[in-house]
Amino acid sequence: MRGAVGMEGGHSERITRLESHFEYIRRDLDRLADGQAAIHTRLDEKFSETAARFDAVGDRFDAFAARIDARFDAAAARIDAGSSILHARLDANNSRLDANNARLDSINEKMEVVLRKLETLPTKADLWEWRVHWTAICVAVIAIIVGGIVGGLSALLP
Repeated sequence: MRGAVGMEGGHSERITRLESHFEYIRRDLDRLADGQAAIHTRLDEKFSETAARFDAVGDRFDAFAARIDARFDAAAARIDAGSSILHARLDANNSRLDANNARLDSINEKMEVVLRKLETLPTKADLWEWRVHWTAICVAVIAIIVGGIVGGLSALLP
């Protein structure tokens, strides 16, 4: 009888140690999940900031195009009036327009480079896919740890 009582005490100590070990593992997994959540929050903020910047650039381009259109329309109205002064102004406006078009072409080239870079950035779908992968990895790690503990315990049993 005494031997049986001693064995029960040893098992309860092992179980207590395993429970504390599981608590450490659970705490580590919670820390990992919190870290992932913080990373995803930061990524969402960065994507929102980038989208806001591109919206602002688009608004500036629209305003620029509206100003050019307004100037061109004004110049066309003056030409219809038949004034030679207006023809000279039209030529000046056309040269400015050509310069602006050249600038706009260089801006368009830069925007194409930026858009190509944006295409290489991960999308929200990619981020969700990564979340699923990390969740699967965490579950696999837990399964391996639990399997190792259970295997170790089964090896201890006679």
